[in-house]
Amino acid sequence: MAEQLGAPWTQLLAELESASRDSSGQIAVLSIEPDPVKHNVHITGESKDLPLALAYVQRLQASSLLRYPMLDSHEVKTTMRNGRYVLR
Repeated sequence: MAEQLGAPWTQLLAELESASRDSSGQIAVLSIEPDPVKHNVHITGESKDLPLALAYVQRLQASSLLRYPMLDSHEVKTTMRNGRYVLR
């Protein structure tokens, strides 16, 4: 727990917010799960379509704080009226 509290949360959240600015509200961060043992953070989000999700990942890759951000998986949620892409 102490390791999680020592993470630069303010900076991380600022980077996520900055990457979301260019998406006109089309990207939603659903969860942020730290893994202090592996020294990584798993972020789950949602977007209207795959190109928006990929553009968001590209903006995260430009961050000086984040090392090696990548899209681990994606799926289409069809339970919603228009469908949404869930990205991990």
